[in-house]
Amino acid sequence: MNRPHYSHAIQRLGILKDLSAYDPHVAGTPPLGVHTDTSDIDILCCAPDAAVFLDTIVSLYSNHAGFSCWQWVSGDRPLIANFQADGWEFEIYASPQPVKQ
Repeated sequence: MNRPHYSHAIQRLGILKDLSAYDPHVAGTPPLGVHTDTSDIDILCCAPDAAVFLDTIVSLYSNHAGFSCWQWVSGDRPLIANFQADGWEFEIYASPQPVKQ
């Protein structure tokens, strides 16, 4: 698959700036240099208020192909959103726990 470098996709989407209030960090195989054609771009966020984060995600990305969002019902109830942009699948994982923990 011919798609832009993951960092270019992140930059064009502006996702790190859009989610700056949630301390976003890129994770997964692309930053490690071991990704495949089916790898996605994972964005980890700290979202103490899941409802506010959900509103933010829906307003920013619900117009992108494949948008879906769900929240786990156990533990600290992390929220996960997926969508496609710039040739990549993005997965946003948000929990109340600080990202570095």
